[in-house]
Amino acid sequence: MKPKNSNFRKGILFPGMTAMLIIVVLIFSCKKSSVDPTVKNDMSEAARAMDGKMFSGTITTQGDEEGIVLNYNNDNKIICIENIKGTEPIHIADIRSAEIITSDYGVILKDVNNNKVFILTTNDPKSAERAERVKSIFSGNFEAKEIFGVIIINTERA
Repeated sequence: MKPKNSNFRKGILFPGMTAMLIIVVLIFSCKKSSVDPTVKNDMSEAARAMDGKMFSGTITTQGDEEGIVLNYNNDNKIICIENIKGTEPIHIADIRSAEIITSDYGVILKDVNNNKVFILTTNDPKSAERAERVKSIFSGNFEAKEIFGVIIINTERA
């Protein structure tokens, strides 16, 4: 006896496969992200302009007329910024949500909550050139200052 091709199996299999194909196409064709990829990230651009490393977290500060110490993420990194003698001290309050760029040319801090940017560059011609590039990235909501130097202490525990 020969097995007979069942129209019943064809009637279930073909519409089921078609439905699965439609579902797969719909799932993969849906828009996955509401973030526009063309939106520029000013801190990423600034990091490229400064040849620096960018990271984010919380910052607590202590300072006087000689400089300011930035404590990043509860002592994971300490950034000591020395003021140029005879110039106005650096005034930066604690920042709960900060983006930080460190490089050989200085430090850039951004308070993400209020979009305030601090551009602190060392007082040499190359750093001044880099600072001008960075200033052009931000739309006026920044405070720029020349500093004497930066010391970064990595205290992150392995």
